[in-house]
Parts: sequence; C-alpha cells; structure tokens
Amino acid sequence: MPEKKIPETKNKASAPIYDCLVVGAGISGLTAADHLQRSGWNVAVLDKARGAGGRMATRRKKVNPDWANPVWANPVWDHGAQYMTVRTPVAQALLDQWRANMPEPDYGQLQDWYNLAPSQDQHSVRWIGTRGMTTLPKYLAASLTTFFETRIVNIGLQSFSRAFLWELTADDGRQFRGQNIVLTMPVPQAVVLIEASQETLKDLGSAFNTTAFESMKSIQYDPCLAVLAELSSPSNIPPPGFVEFRDSPETANAPLAFLGDNYQKGISSAYTVTLHGSPEWSKAYFDAAETEITHQLIQAAAPWLDISQHNLSQVISTQLMRWRYSQVSKKNASTSFPEGFCTLSDEPGLLLAGDGFGGPRIEAAILSGLSAAKALTSTNKIPAIKV
Repeated sequence: MPEKKIPETKNKASAPIYDCLVVGAGISGLTAADHLQRSGWNVAVLDKARGAGGRMATRRKKVNPDWANPVWANPVWDHGAQYMTVRTPVAQALLDQWRANMPEPDYGQLQDWYNLAPSQDQHSVRWIGTRGMTTLPKYLAASLTTFFETRIVNIGLQSFSRAFLWELTADDGRQFRGQNIVLTMPVPQAVVLIEASQETLKDLGSAFNTTAFESMKSIQYDPCLAVLAELSSPSNIPPPGFVEFRDSPETANAPLAFLGDNYQKGISSAYTVTLHGSPEWSKAYFDAAETEITHQLIQAAAPWLDISQHNLSQVISTQLMRWRYSQVSKKNASTSFPEGFCTLSDEPGLLLAGDGFGGPRIEAAILSGLSAAKALTSTNKIPAIKV
C-alpha cells in the first residue's frame, strides 16, 4: 500500500491534527493504533524504517529471475523474532480476530510452525506468518495512516484552543500535530528523544511524571548479532526447522542462541538459515568486524550446516544484521509498570508502550500497546479539536 502523505506543514494551520500520533510501527505500536482507529480515533503511525514490523523482521533477497537454479529462486529470512506464542485470553482473542480477517492472497496468514505439546494446547503453539514474521505487521499497517522513513527528533508543545497540542518534528523538518502520543520504540531510544525535548516539555510542569521517567531509564535491552546464510543444499537442522539453546550457566557465553531453517519453516524457496548470537556473546562482539562475527557464528553452527572448518562451499553467501535492542533484558526488566505501559502525561496524553514494559515476548508487546490504547479511550472521549 502506498505511503499516505500529508500536506507540507510550513503553514501549520493547514496541517491535520490527529487524535493520536503513534511513534513506532512495530507490533506494539500497530496494535495500539489499530485499537484506537477501531474506537473512532484519527491516528497516524510514524516510523524511521521503510516499512512496518520493527523486530518482527523478514528480509528478501532480489535475484535474477532468469537464473534456472531453483535454489536461488527466492531467498527469504526471518531475522528478528522467529515466532510468537499466546498465553492469555486477551491475546488469543486478538490473534483469532486477526486470523479471521486476514486475506490470504494479499497478506498471507498466521499459522502454527510447531507445537511442543502433544495435547495441542494453544499455549504451546509457535505462530508464524506464511510470508515471514512481517505478515501480521503488514496486515495491520495496511489499514492505518502510516509515515515511513520518518525519524522523529523532537517533541514540542503548541497552545491550541486553550489546550496543549503535541507537535512532533522529523529530521527532515516535517511536523505532525496530535492531541495524544504513544511512543513504542525501544525504551532507550524513547529516553533519548524525551531528553532532547526537555526544554519544551518544561511547559507541562507538574503534569509530567518525572518519577515514571526516571524509573523507565532502568529498562535495558540485550543485543543480538544475526547472520543470514544461503546454502547450496538443505541444512542438517532437524524438523521442524530450529535448534534453540536455552539460557544456562554453561551456554551463557557461547556464540549461538538460535538456529532457524527458513526453508523448512515454509517462507523461503531457497535453502536459507538464520543464526542468532546469544545475548552475552552479541554484547561482547557487537562492534567487531563483520568477517569475525560471521566466521564465529558459522563455525559454531557447522554441525547443522553440513560444513567443516576448512570447507565452507555449502555457504553461498552471508549477511550480518546487528540488533542493538533485540529484546528487553530478563535480568533488568522493570517491575515498576504493572499496567504494562508508562504514562508520562495524562493531558495531553504522553504514553509509552512495548516489550520494555511487559517482558521479552511478542505477546507482551501486543498487550502493552493494547493496554496503552485502552487507557486513552477509557479516560478520553474522542478528542474534539479539529481543523
């Protein structure tokens, strides 16, 4: 779907005023925006990336369509989150709703990759998108007003009709106005944005929740180094296509955390694998050279890639992805936000949501975004300021 544009904002009087501006087109932001729009709010979603998904990321490699070798036909990798689980009735109801409404020809579908329990307990199902993990985010974004490649660098306040109005400024000078804001990027990035905007946020006075802001600074994230490899023949990864190395004292500093076979997963017609570095190892090597990172992860995965230290002919090509904020750290996850989100200002509304307030799972990010949106709709009627 083409990105929706707004008028140039040199003349602010002609710029639209949204009921809510959601910063971040990951699953938390999209869930919040979807609920607000279904509640009758006029919402816009802003994100610095070229498309929706955030850490629910799928990468596709463009190849020459004339190449006859089917191995090269369509290399695809899920290189961020590999699957999602659902353990709460609220999230299960959302999942059922999305699956019922998702048109297969246009966006793909959600399906179970594998189930750890013979009883087919829904809580143990690992859900994936038939077109990669971006399947769900792309479906949600398609019905929303979105502005991609839009990096917000300042939060301002504007007096409007005896009330405050938020004014977000992008790095290219575009401005967006709204009566409420929901920030859903990783918390450290939100902290940087808020601190850069402190001069204008002073106008909120005591309405700004300084205690909550200081508390959210303690939320930390683990990095992840991910290598995306193309293979000339199938991997040795056992069905259904993954090897997961659980956290333990013995494996804490080992390179690998996860191996995923995208061909077995059903999203790639080429033989592709995703290698995730462990949190501690990724932290230690995050700024290392790409060749060193790739070499170590490939060698650690050698038994599953059918290669040896001296024979890498099975590996056709590799790409490195550096996730600085892969998931909220289990060791440092904040317990100061039992509601699952953070409110820095009630009026005008300034809320934060995401896995940083709920835990390192996609479901937690979904529930956080939904809770933030419900907090806005339960305390406010549809905002009345219009242009």
